[in-house]
Amino acid sequence: MITNDEVPPTQNTITILQCNLNKNRVTTDSILNDPSSMKFTALLLQEQYYSKYMKSSLTHPSWTLIEPTTITNNQPRTAIYINNRILITSAFEPVHLSFSDVTAVKIKTKEQAKPTLLINVYNPSNANLITPLRRSLLDNIQEDQYDAIIICGDFNLHHPLWNPTSYKVHDKQADELIDLMADHGLKLLLPPGTITFPRAETAIDLVWGNERTEHAIIKCQISKHNDHGSDHLPIEIALDLHPLHIPSTQTPYNYAKTDWKTLETKLPEYLPSIIEITNTGTTTPTIVDQYARGITEAIRRAIDETTPRKKPCPFSKRWWNEDLSQLRREANQLRNIYRRRRNERVRVAWQEKKNEYRQKVKEAKEKTWKDFVSKADQRTIWTIKKYVDTTPTPSYIPTLNERAASNEEKAAEFQAAFFPPPPPADVTDINDSTKYPEPIQCSTTITMQQITNAINKLAPDKAPGPDEITNRVLKKIFPTIQHHLHALAQASFDAGHFPTPFKTTTTVILRKPGKPDYTNPKAYRPIALENTLGKVLESVIAELLSYITETHELLPPQHYGKAWKNLRGRNDDIIGKDT
Repeated sequence: MITNDEVPPTQNTITILQCNLNKNRVTTDSILNDPSSMKFTALLLQEQYYSKYMKSSLTHPSWTLIEPTTITNNQPRTAIYINNRILITSAFEPVHLSFSDVTAVKIKTKEQAKPTLLINVYNPSNANLITPLRRSLLDNIQEDQYDAIIICGDFNLHHPLWNPTSYKVHDKQADELIDLMADHGLKLLLPPGTITFPRAETAIDLVWGNERTEHAIIKCQISKHNDHGSDHLPIEIALDLHPLHIPSTQTPYNYAKTDWKTLETKLPEYLPSIIEITNTGTTTPTIVDQYARGITEAIRRAIDETTPRKKPCPFSKRWWNEDLSQLRREANQLRNIYRRRRNERVRVAWQEKKNEYRQKVKEAKEKTWKDFVSKADQRTIWTIKKYVDTTPTPSYIPTLNERAASNEEKAAEFQAAFFPPPPPADVTDINDSTKYPEPIQCSTTITMQQITNAINKLAPDKAPGPDEITNRVLKKIFPTIQHHLHALAQASFDAGHFPTPFKTTTTVILRKPGKPDYTNPKAYRPIALENTLGKVLESVIAELLSYITETHELLPPQHYGKAWKNLRGRNDDIIGKDT
């Protein structure tokens, strides 16, 4: 049984699994979900399964998918999957190469100032990729910019340098491949004569590396224990290079397991004293900030003592189970026996076990989905609808505008696209003779009913801001903190100051669905996650402004849109107020 406590072993190496998957869905699912894959830093796959529905290779929450940066009408035949539990996104970066069958990425390491370069190649047997690839690498890859360099993949070429001595085919294009590698000081790392394509007893899957890679190599060999049923054998590569690991971070709170009674008991002990509100103008921004910070820290402390953190999601998807792992091992054992003995009965048994494994994978997916649908309630039925209506998309953001590849560069591109400087205000209609209307008199007293209304309007399960206090928490503890919130809102209003602790937000970048080009920053939208206490204060002020605007008819008669409906209760945006 796959548990929620799965974590990859502590790694001081960069480990790579390379394999051609023959475009098979089950084989691709298997290599992405089997727990044996979790030790690898990266998967370099050729002819991976490509989903026409998703218009991409398969995605997986435990892996970041990187496909070729050059997009054509043809399906890409290479992909690199980065293990999310080993590398943080700032530790790797795609490298642009002008081929739809070549994927490249550079990985930062701890000791070296220069990154490690991985290039994954699929050379089709009916075309010549090697000649243009050689020219492109000479123009775009400078060896002195990298530490270790590895070029591997399915080259579909034969040469005595790597084929078994009994195989005499010598492709002319293979000579050019050797010249390509010599241009960059790369040598063959996989031992000569290693069979990678058992059907023809040849070696067409190769691994090349520079001198630094040779010195750092721990292993480069066929990986029998990570065979997932492809007609190509997988190759395992381990380098004595220390990748930049994901820093230890806390997982979100699991509010489904909060001890609410204990929380409500502890919270009053931690809350600051309610500040005294006066109309003498003595409430300063500093006092407001300190009071807001005290309330926030009290709630956070009570939550931390009564709410466990969520455990990491399992490496495999929910349909994967240990029985599937065992079936895969049994099929591989039978295949290995057949290769040694060439016995027909063993071959039949192997084929039967392989077909059983593939059928069990299909049945496991169907059963998990049916069980999920059958247990749907009023809340989860909408999750099911979302799964059915939406196409899964990769969460990784590719290189933007053909220049922004690092996280810092991408952030700068998004900032420029989402938050451009405002245009200068046109004040030509304002002069010395401009007359302003008399200020409107309004009550400056915040009532408890206004605070209650703001709390009641909160959606309980919205994502929280940086303080991790959810709307559900505020609703649960409102009887305990209502007077503190009331005093905070009044102090903020009197001081004319929005508390500084609430001005910090977390901005999440989401893909807009159905966009043709996700290298354009405008194909994304920002979602700002605010601290929920600040949103309560905003709601109170917004309600007050709405009341004043409606009461004194401050909106022009021609004003249309959502604000018109909210303030006047109109049901359409077409017919305005008679003038």
